[in-house]
Amino acid sequence: MIRLKPHNNLIHGVVEIFKKYVLNRTYLCFLIFPIVLMATFANILYDYVPSVIIPRIAEHIKANDLSLHMNLVYGFFFYGVLATIFEYFPIFVMALIIQDIYRDCYRDVFIEYMSLEYNTFHSISPGDMESRIYRKCKAVGEAVDVVIPTLMNSTIFVLVAMIDIYRSFGPIVSLMFFVIPVSYISITVFLTSRRNRIRGKYNAAKDKSTKKLGDILNNYEVVKSFGLEERESEKFHASLIDRVSTGTVYSCSENIITFLQKLSSAIPHIGILYLSLNTNILTFDKAIKLNSLHFILKERLTEFSKEFTELYEYYYDYSTSTYEKEDDEGQADIKEFNQDIEVRDIGIKRGNNIILRGVNFTLRKGEKLAIAGPNGAGKSTFINSLLRFLDYSGEIFIDGVEMRKYTRRSIRHIIAYVPQDNCILDDTVLKNLQYGNKDISFEKIKEICKRYGTHEVFSSLEGGYLKEAGQQGCELSVGQRQYLSLMRAIIKDSPIFILDEATSDVDYKTETELIDYVMSVLSDRTIIMIVHNHSLLSKFDNILFLKDKTMKGYGNIKELLKSSKDFIDFYLEEDPVSDTGIQP
Repeated sequence: MIRLKPHNNLIHGVVEIFKKYVLNRTYLCFLIFPIVLMATFANILYDYVPSVIIPRIAEHIKANDLSLHMNLVYGFFFYGVLATIFEYFPIFVMALIIQDIYRDCYRDVFIEYMSLEYNTFHSISPGDMESRIYRKCKAVGEAVDVVIPTLMNSTIFVLVAMIDIYRSFGPIVSLMFFVIPVSYISITVFLTSRRNRIRGKYNAAKDKSTKKLGDILNNYEVVKSFGLEERESEKFHASLIDRVSTGTVYSCSENIITFLQKLSSAIPHIGILYLSLNTNILTFDKAIKLNSLHFILKERLTEFSKEFTELYEYYYDYSTSTYEKEDDEGQADIKEFNQDIEVRDIGIKRGNNIILRGVNFTLRKGEKLAIAGPNGAGKSTFINSLLRFLDYSGEIFIDGVEMRKYTRRSIRHIIAYVPQDNCILDDTVLKNLQYGNKDISFEKIKEICKRYGTHEVFSSLEGGYLKEAGQQGCELSVGQRQYLSLMRAIIKDSPIFILDEATSDVDYKTETELIDYVMSVLSDRTIIMIVHNHSLLSKFDNILFLKDKTMKGYGNIKELLKSSKDFIDFYLEEDPVSDTGIQP
């Protein structure tokens, strides 16, 4: 489930980020004190230069006394460089630490998104998901960057400058000087929080246009073959209308905030100058000192405002792009499968639409089940419910325990799944084979492949097992991808095998060989497989026949040919066999 509004306020969120990514780093806790100490020295020096060095230079220039002029210039240079070193060395250290935090954050957010409920995950386009992951991780880095280097430096400088101004000008001027950062920061926080209401609308408009662009690019061949480039470009252009309009309002609001920020810092400063002139407490050197301190303060506040605005923007994305995980607290992990799978009156809906209903059967361990039926009958939908990708009504028992009592992760651990499109990773053949069993050695993989008769398929490749498969296995033939996907499942070594139309891309001869191969090498495993070729159904112990989104029969082929007219009609239809001629 998507959180549509920020679930915590900014301060609570920043505290949460620090607990998770800063305070658990022991080395960073030890570095905090020297970082604060160096920042304090830097700001004392930044205060010393305009308070002492610059007024002295001004006095010598006014008196036309240049005897110590170069010494003062050298002092100005020395203290300025020293202050810069003390200021930027901690910033440099924090930049390295923040990159380390980014790395951990990307890992955590990746796990969070991979743990999404199936329908929620597929409701987000890959481009949109990548953008949300980036924005969420950026918020974490910005939170650390704003609080430690930026806010810390600004706070220390204000305290040091106020002490100095209090000594030089008294409590009234120091209080008015204090009003500058308070009013500046208050306006920044208040208006930025209001501005981020527009941010939500802008994000929605941006996601809409990004989704449209991704849809067009993913259908490149269709667009080109129909000659509809101009029409699609116009559709994309139209999808940008809301994005541009909300973006314009969002940008204009930033300019308004900047204007009010400058006004908030100028008015108290004018008040200080007016008060000082009318009370005769402002000498020439003190005027220079006051203006120099105000200039440095304004620089710090401008930097803080920029960082804080970015933090608020990214935190809005951080909090609104958080999803509920698919597993609940208190669910147990299933460790093994020993007896049977019992399905009782399973039904699946998407919204108000019924996708599947009335499925009942019992599958004992070691049996081979074919799922058959016309297109759109709900075959893959049922597979997805067994994998806990989809929620269902009714009950599914594994060894007498309802499946909902187990975590989805543990259920998938006892299932070796071979998807329809094979899902080959952009890595070597070896890494793909190791995917379900990361601790298995190369030698063990070769031994298993030899045992199951596929070693020649992989060793004969250019580069052998170390050949790069390419994106979606583009460097392999259809048959090679099929065997790779199948062997990956075998190497996972799970008691239940589910194959979702895994032979749909090969010809009849290859499909027959693959199914014979599966039946022989996995004779002791429980197999659930979607089968399209009718002549192959006799190889299975039982057949689950689906039609019109409901179960129309269950049993072996002889039983169904006797008891189900729907199955007889289906079985006598011409096999939808592919004639691609593709060989492994």
